[in-house]
Amino acid sequence: MKKILTTVTALLLVVTMAFMAACTPKDVDAAKEKMEDAGYIVIGYQTDEDVEGLIGGIVATKITETITALLFDSKESASDFADTHDHDSDGKWVYYGTEGAIEDFTK
Repeated sequence: MKKILTTVTALLLVVTMAFMAACTPKDVDAAKEKMEDAGYIVIGYQTDEDVEGLIGGIVATKITETITALLFDSKESASDFADTHDHDSDGKWVYYGTEGAIEDFTK
């Protein structure tokens, strides 16, 4: 019985961590809503401009906190852009800004 309880507990921990790791928004509208709910003034935009794979992004600011987050069509496009511009990336998102704003965006 103790073995089963330990296994179930470990499985719940893994599932919880997976959900916590996947906290970036699914699209530009969700990102805009998430940051507005956190008290930021947000401008969201959609684009098919010059940057390879760029779908759109947001610029959000709250007093001294600010973030620019760009959504790409694939993890590979996001990673390539992030590496080229020395920014952080998480899945299809590339972002840069203050530590507090990045925390609000990724939590």
